[in-house]
Amino acid sequence: MGCAQSSAPAGSGQVPTEPQNPLLENDENLKHMNLKRRQTQKTTELQLGAKLKLKYAYICQQGHYPDKPNYVCQDQCTVIDRFEDLEDQAFMGVFDGHGQVGAGDLISKLAKEKIPHFFRILRSSQKYQHFGNSAHPKPDLKKSAYSAAFIKANKSIISEVKEKSNMSGSTAVTAFFCEDAVHVANVGDSRAILLRSYGSECTIVELSKDQTPFREDERQRILKSHKNADIMTMGMKYGDVPVSEDYGDEEDLFGAGADPPRIWMKGEKYPGCAFTRSIGDSIGKTVGIFAEPEIYSRKLRKEDKYLVIASDGIFEFLSNDDVMQVVLQHDDPYEACEELVKTAFSTWLQYDERADDITVIVVHIEMVDDGQKSLWDSASEKAMETVLKKQLRKSSKASRLHAVVKHAQRRFGDKENAVLSIFPNQELEKKILPNKVELNYELEEE
Repeated sequence: MGCAQSSAPAGSGQVPTEPQNPLLENDENLKHMNLKRRQTQKTTELQLGAKLKLKYAYICQQGHYPDKPNYVCQDQCTVIDRFEDLEDQAFMGVFDGHGQVGAGDLISKLAKEKIPHFFRILRSSQKYQHFGNSAHPKPDLKKSAYSAAFIKANKSIISEVKEKSNMSGSTAVTAFFCEDAVHVANVGDSRAILLRSYGSECTIVELSKDQTPFREDERQRILKSHKNADIMTMGMKYGDVPVSEDYGDEEDLFGAGADPPRIWMKGEKYPGCAFTRSIGDSIGKTVGIFAEPEIYSRKLRKEDKYLVIASDGIFEFLSNDDVMQVVLQHDDPYEACEELVKTAFSTWLQYDERADDITVIVVHIEMVDDGQKSLWDSASEKAMETVLKKQLRKSSKASRLHAVVKHAQRRFGDKENAVLSIFPNQELEKKILPNKVELNYELEEE
């Protein structure tokens, strides 16, 4: 469904004429969703200065792990109104922990607290450059308070949790609103996307890019800086397929998606990370996985209507198009969050015995455009825009997952290992972490 066909456009004040997906109303999979294990923020309006009004909501829902009765949600979410006590600023983010229970959940919680904490402190320092409104020149990323906040938070967390960070960590994707601009910083594979509306046509702007070894630029960065690193799929690592630099198409769950490239210590069977940047993951840091974020800045215009920030619990099975199609159906951001969470949760359990934690922030944007051009280069913006298809993809990731499990089962011999080849294995540390690894957990001083 295209923009012109949505039941109630943002700001119309109308009640949507179409209900939530009727297929979800009697969905047996949803009985496994524990509504007591979720964090929520109902729809809230926020005026940022004279030009920008936001209407946002979020849900952070614990997944379903029947084999882990003591499992706790490893996702975290935050929205900070009036960031730095300024009426034209706001900060929000999603943090997706991974690894062992008691470690990944702790690191994501600390990331949620420490990144905005250090960001505030560093923005008050003359030592760092700052992101501001669209009239403010973009800073050198490596000298910016925004980037440094991620790096300092990572060091602080590793120093605090010590060995718990060996093979546990968190993603972090945050959005900093400042007057007429939004700055998105990302570490990992959680995601931020923006919808622009031009009458009956819409475009999606990717405000972040997943950081995985599928990206050639990330592979080259790691291999050039860390000679002790190898990048291989599990099949390559264990001799099932020839070693090559052809990792296939990330979207092809029949092949490459079932056995993605991972980062390994040369000659060893750890850490096996399928991401290239994160908070925590101490052992991964020894082979080039670091916490420096990629930052994308954008001047907001009147055509910018919706922002979605979410963990891969949403995007594992739903495309950017799928997500925005749901958002377009709801005038209330919380209703959009609810349907996205239910749809993602149910889809996980259609093809597996468990469901990942799922977190999503939906933001409606109302911007008074002054018509002034930004000082920023728009070339990267155009490169990140994709036209929103007017129909849902007929072949979604979810519809192919059962075939992926069968494919992986043939490779690894049984269903359990097949599933673990696709989803994060929280027990992996016990099997492959050698006692000889020693790490320095002391906080580095400036």
